[in-house]
Amino acid sequence: MALLQPQRFRSALVPFVLAYVRARGRDTAGLEARYLRPDAAPEVSLAGLGALLDDAAALLDEPLFGLHCARAMPRGAYGLPEFGLRAAPSGRVAMEQLATFGVFINPLVRWSLEPEGAGVALHHRAPKRGGVGHQGNLFTVVRVLQVAREMLGDDVAPSRVWFAHQAPRCPPELADFLGTTRVAFGRAGDALVHIDGEVDAE
Repeated sequence: MALLQPQRFRSALVPFVLAYVRARGRDTAGLEARYLRPDAAPEVSLAGLGALLDDAAALLDEPLFGLHCARAMPRGAYGLPEFGLRAAPSGRVAMEQLATFGVFINPLVRWSLEPEGAGVALHHRAPKRGGVGHQGNLFTVVRVLQVAREMLGDDVAPSRVWFAHQAPRCPPELADFLGTTRVAFGRAGDALVHIDGEVDAE
């Protein structure tokens, strides 16, 4: 009886991560051999994507690889889905579009926009404990916030953030970028609260 193979998808993040590592003078042959199939080169499983980012971080000795990689990614890397978000008339509409059309970026995770106190939370949930891994979760949250700031201004900041991976504390560099010290780890998914600029009633 054949073993079930992990579902794979084509990710725009994979070639960018490999290019990021090469630009810093490191060979990516080991990463490519470990995580990619020669017949479907940017396709990767969800677990493989998280592991690829974690291994890239280790290769570069860069504990905040996900943060740095997300900030370095150029506009338009995700093609039409990203351009659709950037064309939204408001941050709230962009979040609604991401919740609806995020499947075209990664079909193996679920985005949702849910009430949170007086405002809303944008949730990113993967079907596995720990989400997309330490670096994958960092990348996801930081990339969303980076795009929001490019759309709406540098003063956009969430009132709270949480991540699916475990961590003893929030590194100062990450807290500085997020613009909040209200950061939690070990949750069921990743989320940013009130990034559309709504007033936090708490």
